[in-house]
Amino acid sequence: MANYQVLSKSRIRGVEEWRMEMYKFASKNKRLQPESYPDECDDDELVLEAQQDFSNQLRSLKLSCIAICSDLNARLMVIRFGNASITT
Repeated sequence: MANYQVLSKSRIRGVEEWRMEMYKFASKNKRLQPESYPDECDDDELVLEAQQDFSNQLRSLKLSCIAICSDLNARLMVIRFGNASITT
């Protein structure tokens, strides 16, 4: 069973499709053009897909951090002022 198949059965986020395609593209390009493959790439579509994926991941991470900070701030207010209702 391939690594990506094992990951797909777990809760861990697996390898992105664009990443596997980029690897396949680079491997094929390396075999066909061993001297110039790093300099001559036609993978702009995959690069755009990767950038979009990273952007989405960062946005999700930012929202998670905001939620965590809000929760921690609310807990801190309870610790400081007790269970009394606090309006800001």
